[in-house]
Amino acid sequence: MHRLLLAILAVFCTASICTAQEFTDTKSNDLIKKIKTRFVREGGRSPFLSKYHEANAKFKKGIKKVRIKRDEYYEKEILLEKGYIISQTESSPFEKTIETFNIDLDGKLSRTSKRTTRVNGEKVLKEETDITSFAYGDTLHELHNFHANPTSARCDFNFAYVQDSTGLTTKKIANTYVDRLDTTYYEYDAYQRIKKEILGNKAILFYDYTPAGEISSIKRENQEQDDVHLTTFSYDQKNRLVGISQQETLTHTELRLRYDDKGRLVGFTCKTNDGEEVLNEECYFEYDEKGYIIKDCNGFTYNYKYDKKGNWIKCDIAKNGKRVERITRQFTYEKNETEENRL
Repeated sequence: MHRLLLAILAVFCTASICTAQEFTDTKSNDLIKKIKTRFVREGGRSPFLSKYHEANAKFKKGIKKVRIKRDEYYEKEILLEKGYIISQTESSPFEKTIETFNIDLDGKLSRTSKRTTRVNGEKVLKEETDITSFAYGDTLHELHNFHANPTSARCDFNFAYVQDSTGLTTKKIANTYVDRLDTTYYEYDAYQRIKKEILGNKAILFYDYTPAGEISSIKRENQEQDDVHLTTFSYDQKNRLVGISQQETLTHTELRLRYDDKGRLVGFTCKTNDGEEVLNEECYFEYDEKGYIIKDCNGFTYNYKYDKKGNWIKCDIAKNGKRVERITRQFTYEKNETEENRL
């Protein structure tokens, strides 16, 4: 598989269900965002909260429940309330997880609890509970409690996002295992965009932007190691990302993106020179009328069936004309209106 594609898949996948054909439920904008994520840091945002908000954005308003099934080995049920995911249950032959999400009166995620049960047939091998809680104010506190009793006050990881009067994070303090403190500082320009990021290892990142507000370059300096990395981004006249160039100490990567007449990413080429070898990669995609990827560069095809509201309820994944997996989704909508996948 392509090296860059593997890196992109690592962003898309969840550890429990990642497969080679993981471009299911993916549109062009999703793909472009994930490619960019490969080169741009999270900034002063909580990755945990960002992931939760992205998951909510996947579902249209009016959905109460989604049941997902992958062939016979995996099931997932997602419950939503007022547009927020409030619980999700995942089951496989070897593991079951139940995750709940508490939303406060301001519509903010305040707490999650994830209970994982590992099984062998009917025998329970191990049970673990992970709890994450959030406290909002001038400083956002994010507390992670792993593999603990739900009533435990112990905290394994905690992050503090110190914010200014406009809500921008100026400092992130990470306290991880063995009380290791790591502090990152952020500075912004007049348009509230990050212009400087000072990492705990003394590296400094400088950000520049195009007149349209898109990121144009990231320069990383580390005076202690006499090391400079530079990543540049180029755009076409329609402000679409068309190129990324990354120069590191021993590696130079050049990425070029191509679009169709509908503005969808249909392919990219990637050239990597690590000093010893030059690797050339090419990846391409095709889409259906709804905008979902139906063919990728690994030879997998995705055939969707949709309900009356435009949500896909079945996806058959095939390679070389042979089906390798079927994913189905059943939606329950508000006002007791249910769309079932009829196969």
